[in-house]
Amino acid sequence: GGDKILAAGHDCVPVAFHVDASGKLSQGSRLEEATQVESAGETKARDRFMRIDNTGTERVDSKLGTTHQSQINSMRIMEGDKADAVRVSTTAGEGALVTWN
Repeated sequence: GGDKILAAGHDCVPVAFHVDASGKLSQGSRLEEATQVESAGETKARDRFMRIDNTGTERVDSKLGTTHQSQINSMRIMEGDKADAVRVSTTAGEGALVTWN
């Protein structure tokens, strides 16, 4: 509705902000709650050396607990209008296109 602003960026998840009658913003809800992802931080030394041998790097890929894995760089209204967006889409640095209701 007209009392909300939807914003997105480096947090990888769109966030709704509420606007009160005086125009003051307060944070509302996130459109997605992050889920717990297994940590790849601790690995056995043997696994580490095997990875270095196989890939030539120590790098351990990590995955965020959100749909987008990178900052959101685009948001478009798919249904409704600026005053009452019903469905929006976002794209992010990893190339994913996500629709939100």
